[in-house]
Amino acid sequence: ECAVLGMNSIQRLSSLIRQLPGVGPKAADRMAWWLLKQPKAIASELSTSLNQLHDGVAVCSQCRRYSDHQRTTQSTLCEICQNPQRDQGIICVVGESNDTSIIETTHNFSGVYHVLGGYLDPLEGVTASDIAIPELIERVRSQRTPPKELILAFNADLRGETTALYIRNALSKERAEGLKLTALARGLPSSALIEYADELTLSDALNGRREL
Repeated sequence: ECAVLGMNSIQRLSSLIRQLPGVGPKAADRMAWWLLKQPKAIASELSTSLNQLHDGVAVCSQCRRYSDHQRTTQSTLCEICQNPQRDQGIICVVGESNDTSIIETTHNFSGVYHVLGGYLDPLEGVTASDIAIPELIERVRSQRTPPKELILAFNADLRGETTALYIRNALSKERAEGLKLTALARGLPSSALIEYADELTLSDALNGRREL
């Protein structure tokens, strides 16, 4: 922090931008200089948006999605969980909240969501209690009308496969009682991240999901 305080304004901004995922030093410098060349109103609007981000967005008490719906309605539920036209019996389980936005762009899913907030990663010490797996299991077991299907819409990598296997084992009793567990079809390339999948590929993956 002391080093950051000793920087000039452009260096300080570049240092902060560099903390964004996937942004290296050169890209951060380019963004900082680009912002400097823009009208001051753009910088002010960006600053206001960043300041309001945490105040305006809340976590849904049921699916754990980030949404600004609760702020405007004083509800603890997001707009999807509250929508009576959504099928509460089909829960799409995703790793991160932004995955739900990407799936919504396909206009091919009418169920609800559950956001884990990450993936199991033994090498990094991320266990089931560190993400929302216990909440998912409790939701399945306590929901007034038990869900009929869980779609495990995870990244096609080792962490996604490990997380899916854990959930399959944790819900073995429910599966024996008729709960269907499915995964996205391999329309997604191996090691593909949902975040970067195009709408058609993701739509095909949803349509061709396989039972686990």
